[in-house]
Amino acid sequence: MAVTRALLNHILIHIQQVLPDYSVQLMPNNLKNYQFVHSLGTVLIGYQRSKFKKPRSTDLIVQERHLQLRFIVFARALDGENGVLDLLDSLRLALVGFQPEHCQQIRLLSERFLGEADGVWQYRLRARTETLQVEQRPVINQQNLVKSIPTRGEIKARAISHSVISKE
Repeated sequence: MAVTRALLNHILIHIQQVLPDYSVQLMPNNLKNYQFVHSLGTVLIGYQRSKFKKPRSTDLIVQERHLQLRFIVFARALDGENGVLDLLDSLRLALVGFQPEHCQQIRLLSERFLGEADGVWQYRLRARTETLQVEQRPVINQQNLVKSIPTRGEIKARAISHSVISKE
């Protein structure tokens, strides 16, 4: 099951709905060759890393997974309406408290100015959410499982035969 991709897609849809005037995309395979072409601004969404806590002691391995996300923001102006600062404010508001499927609410970690070139301003915003990573096990053949559970009649018959054998 592609949990990370589903998480990114869920966030993508949410931000597209909140910021309909901007381009919102998943991070391209080659960020260095990315061409910013939108007239106002763009938000790129990417997965950065995960950290895992020690497993909980259960029959299955269950670990907390702390996912770190990054958002690269491009805009053609620094300040003013539709500038990068307004876009960052709107993005922060869209992210803080948003709860993707199977995850905790998103929290912000940091924000950083990445540079300006040819009138294009660029910032990075990092955020975090948590989920559980659970061991995947094969499905038990339920037909055989049901056959292996004795009925009341079988339990009584065993008890009677056990008491008869133990009296002899």
